[in-house]
Amino acid sequence: MTDGLDILVVDDNLAAAQTTGWLVEALGHRFSLAASAAEALAREIGPADAAAWDLSRPDTLPEALEAAVARRGPVDVLVNCEGIMEVRTLAGTPWSLGARLLDADLVSPLRLMSLAAPPMIARGRGLVVNVSSMAGVTPLRASRYPIRPPCP
Repeated sequence: MTDGLDILVVDDNLAAAQTTGWLVEALGHRFSLAASAAEALAREIGPADAAAWDLSRPDTLPEALEAAVARRGPVDVLVNCEGIMEVRTLAGTPWSLGARLLDADLVSPLRLMSLAAPPMIARGRGLVVNVSSMAGVTPLRASRYPIRPPCP
């Protein structure tokens, strides 16, 4: 399995992480999981590596990614899939939650891309996959819109 790709999945959704992990490992690649609930997810899906990352604090990501690379080697594929889902009214949403949502859903994926891409380019290989959801195309979830795939 050492010839496979090292794939870092950033996601707190159990079903998505589980499916991704099984697929990645079935293809002979290494699977790492980074999320706020990574340890709990690791108990459920058993990836080789799991680390708790707080994506609402993008300032912590350089150190977190550096630690992941030190443990597992360079990231060949980055899958940004994490997102915060809070269903509230505008009046019921404190600014602190709005800022946290923007940091986790928008700023952190952009920051992770900016950190992961230069080493990928230097090695001449790599892939970044940004996963949004249908929520990313609704006015209420504008924080997910910028990382959605382009529509034909």
